[in-house]
Amino acid sequence: MPTFGASIATFHSHDQAMVAAEKLYEIAGRRGVVSVLLADHEAGVLKLSVLPDNRGLSSVAIGGAALGVIGFVGLMALGAGWVLSLIALAWGVALAAMLPAWLTGSTSIARRLRGLDARRCYEMLAGTDRAVVVVVARVERQHAIEAVIAANHGSLMEDVSPWLTTATQPPTSVTDELQRGAH
Repeated sequence: MPTFGASIATFHSHDQAMVAAEKLYEIAGRRGVVSVLLADHEAGVLKLSVLPDNRGLSSVAIGGAALGVIGFVGLMALGAGWVLSLIALAWGVALAAMLPAWLTGSTSIARRLRGLDARRCYEMLAGTDRAVVVVVARVERQHAIEAVIAANHGSLMEDVSPWLTTATQPPTSVTDELQRGAH
């Protein structure tokens, strides 16, 4: 069973945090969790979770396979021969296999956090453009995660290995670290 660790970083702008979150999601992998905490305009904290987006990929695969079959039947009807018709069929099957894998991406889902920690976090983020990014990923990916955070002008707060869930509130260490940075 893989071992997971967590990293928390602050960024001076929301844009930097979102760009870093997209890159961090690619490193964290399918089982990783990437969340961005931002102060919103209604005195709350938004948690943006970066999630996989594979909607519509089955129709793309079916379409690619259908193109291959149509090409196969069309070339056979025109008398092109088996070799060329099979090449058209193989092209459609390859398209059906590769295109959906290439089109996979990520999307962000937002929700408002509630509770005491969310309120304290809002008080520290309000009036600034700062954002907090929380990444939970396999331990062997931590060096790559730290490199992405540094490359995107983020500051790694601390390793928070005990925090391995997608809790509705940020851990207390996040709010404490933000408070120290606010002074």
